[in-house]
Amino acid sequence: ASATAQLIPTIKAGLEWLDRAGYINLISTRGDEVKLEVGNRQKNGAASVESSRLNSMLAESAAFRRYYLTVDKDRLVITDKES
Repeated sequence: ASATAQLIPTIKAGLEWLDRAGYINLISTRGDEVKLEVGNRQKNGAASVESSRLNSMLAESAAFRRYYLTVDKDRLVITDKES
């Protein structure tokens, strides 16, 4: 997740989409360890649901990045004086 600057749930959603779309075969996930193999390129019926979910998560991330690039830095951090 840190290598892509995304949240862990977004990475998991991406892996689930890749699995359902047939690009990978997601064998197991345990903690931060993922086992996978090359997929068979055959789509599962739930790929469109996963695609919608993933696109929503990526759009939220993109919106935050746009906000972060334009917001006044003093509005991002609350100091002890302000609380």
